[in-house]
Amino acid sequence: MSRYVRASVLVALLSSTAAQSVRAHEVAPNGKGIPARHEVCPPVLLGERAERIADRVAGKLERERANWNSATGLTYVRSQLATGLRSEPLSGGSAVSAADLKDLSRGAVAFCLPRLGAVIATLVQGSDTERLAVEQQQRREEEEAQRQVDAAAAHRRIETERLRQIALMKQREAESERDRAEVTRAERETAAKASNVAARAERERFAEAQHQRAAGSQAKREQVATGDRADAGAAPSGPEDPYEAVRRRNREAREAEARERARLDALGSSGADVMRRSREIQAEQQRAYEAAQVEAAKPENIMLTAYRHYLVAKQCSESRTGYAAVYLTPQQMGEAKAQVKGIEAGILKRAPSLNTDERWAAANRAETAANADISELGFTGRGAVKERTYTEQGRQFCSAATGWLKGAYGLFYPDSLTVKKDF
Repeated sequence: MSRYVRASVLVALLSSTAAQSVRAHEVAPNGKGIPARHEVCPPVLLGERAERIADRVAGKLERERANWNSATGLTYVRSQLATGLRSEPLSGGSAVSAADLKDLSRGAVAFCLPRLGAVIATLVQGSDTERLAVEQQQRREEEEAQRQVDAAAAHRRIETERLRQIALMKQREAESERDRAEVTRAERETAAKASNVAARAERERFAEAQHQRAAGSQAKREQVATGDRADAGAAPSGPEDPYEAVRRRNREAREAEARERARLDALGSSGADVMRRSREIQAEQQRAYEAAQVEAAKPENIMLTAYRHYLVAKQCSESRTGYAAVYLTPQQMGEAKAQVKGIEAGILKRAPSLNTDERWAAANRAETAANADISELGFTGRGAVKERTYTEQGRQFCSAATGWLKGAYGLFYPDSLTVKKDF
């Protein structure tokens, strides 16, 4: 219980005691019970004059209750009583001074002047209520200030997180840009290498053709020279025979023709020679392709190729595990596994005696050799897959493997290529 509440209770008790003392004085004038007012109160507070002054002060305090508390109200009562009583001297001619009432307590006021004591008691209660209201207002202001501080801190945390996310996004964009630049550079380098290899192969083919033509020309020149030496050994002495003149002119024509052919060979092949050689190369390629098709259609080679494409798909699936950009998703890898199993079952129906374990081992050896082949790594997407970097060439390399498995599976199970009606 606070000091103000205790004071309020005490004043109320004193006020109640004062009222009881008045009633007791009226019923017990002989001194039995509660003492009478004139036995306790100072003489200056007895009589109508003190009552009038007390009523006037009580009225003022009631009207201006909000401007007073218990302490200031009691001080005001003391000064007003001293002023009022000083203007009306006591019997005997003496006057009341402020010093006579400086020790006047709330309890004495409540006992001697009950109405004024009751007003002071309400001032005590009002002061305590105002204090509680002020404390509550202060608590509300402190809570509001704390809420504002918490809100500002939360806003700073959110803003900091937003800035961090923006910085992280920019970093990822920069990394993606660097990856794209690296992919572009790698593709350009690969294209340049492929172009250089093709140009070198073309130069080698052209040089070989030139060498063959030069060898043929040299053989013809040696043959002509041998015929000339034979003709010279058989020529008789004396005037030139008419037939010998004809042979000599023919020999000179052949030599001129040989020299012209040699000159043309030195300048390069004619358009007709190039077209003829091109047709020969195309025919050779067609024959080789047809032979390769026949060889590839054999069950053991289909099984080997299927196993190799599945191993490529598996390598593509594992290459980018944990990255956002992947060559094959888990679903695509599951489809590849189901397709190679279906191809294996279909081949075993046609060739039950086929040793699939031997074909699997051969496929693993072939893939191991391919992953160690520099030219294979440089000119296909296999190098990107092996290095775990994502490139367009690598994606095409992986897509070719899964595409072959899907196509071969469709040859054994044609219904798999048809979309079933689902409506």
